[in-house]
Amino acid sequence: MRYHVLIIGLARDGFGVQSFFLGSEEQRRKMDESANAMSLASAREISALARIHRQEYGMERAHQFATYAMMLALFTMLDDPSFDVLDHDFLSLTSAFSITASRSQVGRHLFHIFRESVRSRNQEERVLQSDAVSDEVKELFGRHPSSQLPDRWGNYADGLERYRGSFSSGSWNYTASGVRDMLEKYERLSLGNHNNTHPRRASSPNDGWET
Repeated sequence: MRYHVLIIGLARDGFGVQSFFLGSEEQRRKMDESANAMSLASAREISALARIHRQEYGMERAHQFATYAMMLALFTMLDDPSFDVLDHDFLSLTSAFSITASRSQVGRHLFHIFRESVRSRNQEERVLQSDAVSDEVKELFGRHPSSQLPDRWGNYADGLERYRGSFSSGSWNYTASGVRDMLEKYERLSLGNHNNTHPRRASSPNDGWET
């Protein structure tokens, strides 16, 4: 997974040569398309690796880096203009992410932000109405209004209100607009730095995971 996290990070950062193409709109467009394709390919590889790990060992004791890698892959898929919530890689990775994220408060907060971000794409109803999606996966995205059962993840937002002024987007529902916004929120949550509202440089997918 580390290899594919690195590839996503390099692609998102333009392989360190973006500045050379600022004067050429056509070259910049082609580079963005290539970077997006590489990012998506690595995100799908992370999903495939997570499936193998889950089948062989389960996800309950997966390394904490796996949570980070899966989160990065999920938001990479969400960033894609042609994002499809019914994509098999996306749904299986969401299920695996829900397991590892539940083991810590930071993970639970991240999963809440992820759910809200998916809902902001206005596609969760497609999951709930699909006969091809299992009830287990449907439950990850929400319930029909007629359901009387409690939301198992309803308390995952508990404590997030103290970070409200820290997130630069100022979004009360804590959606992440994309990979970089998600990384900023991840950094704030990981550091517990809810009082620091000073702007910082844009986070990179590889920050903090050099090993």
